[in-house]
Amino acid sequence: MPVALPLTDRISQSALLNETYRVKKAQFGNGYSQRAKDGINNKVQVWQLVFSALDATETATLRDALDSTEGTDYITWTPYLSTGSPAEEKRFVLDGQIEYGVLSGDRQDVRVVLQEVFDV
Repeated sequence: MPVALPLTDRISQSALLNETYRVKKAQFGNGYSQRAKDGINNKVQVWQLVFSALDATETATLRDALDSTEGTDYITWTPYLSTGSPAEEKRFVLDGQIEYGVLSGDRQDVRVVLQEVFDV
């Protein structure tokens, strides 16, 4: 079951966005080539997010939300730099590991990579 990304107000300003265009390419003789969009949603966002200085309760909330996807379901989130009015909510899946870093005491940083999907 899809889940909304919690604690979005705790995402660090060091979040990174990578955008990739999916294209199909055909190579012909004499060095000629042709490229075409790969589907109607060929621009894909990948976000590297850091949730900074979370306490134990916040870390558990985030962990529960991410674990509930079991790596297969999507997470809904309205990312920064989202276009449109109102800003557009998008679907993301976990891409790789979830990293937990202990800062001091009960404070932790959580790093996660989310890749945009266009599931039906």
